[in-house]
Amino acid sequence: MHIPRDPLEKFIPKKMLAFAKQYATLQTRFGDPSLKPVIGGGLTKSPKIVLVFMHPTGRNITTHLGWPYASLPWIGTSQAFLFLHRLGLLHRSVLQLILRLKPDDYTYRHALTIYNNIANHKVFIAEYVPVTTAYSQSLPTQAYNESLPLFRQLLLDLKPKLAFLLGSRITSHFLDTPRGILILNGKIFRVPKLKNISFIPTYYPLGQGMRNQPKAITTIKKFIR
Repeated sequence: MHIPRDPLEKFIPKKMLAFAKQYATLQTRFGDPSLKPVIGGGLTKSPKIVLVFMHPTGRNITTHLGWPYASLPWIGTSQAFLFLHRLGLLHRSVLQLILRLKPDDYTYRHALTIYNNIANHKVFIAEYVPVTTAYSQSLPTQAYNESLPLFRQLLLDLKPKLAFLLGSRITSHFLDTPRGILILNGKIFRVPKLKNISFIPTYYPLGQGMRNQPKAITTIKKFIR
């Protein structure tokens, strides 16, 4: 069977692929040089929802240099996909596939199945900072500063209706505010030059933020019913 040059690139806006050099520079400066950066993945034309996570880690097997296709968020892990399923944004059969697979089992076909379903739910998963680190760790503010123009360009290309800013670090940086999620959770913000998008901060739902996942789910479901 003929395999397209990269069957996973359809989940990344074409204009963003043109910034490969800039993404590679960010990865070299702030990330693990043995890993690849991640822009995001999902529906690339006017998704209803963008979920904005902080940055990828090497647990994502598509960030490994041996992976010959586009890097997509969270492949090889399960927490984020369980979160999507709880939001009603991932079909049960796809979640069951993810829970069965071990990281080394993944092929491009599995990634294609997962992200076709995410796209069908009109969702795009974005990485605020595309830099991949070996493990979960805090990145310097400069990494956020230098990632921001690319993130804004990504949103301009996607043209989503809703963008959920997950966690205090992303929220405070993007909205340029010292206020925390306790105050900003569930509020709607508009941003100059991105005025057609509703930005909604909520709690970070993964890792150390797992205890706040129910709050994030409650907030997000109010807007996506």
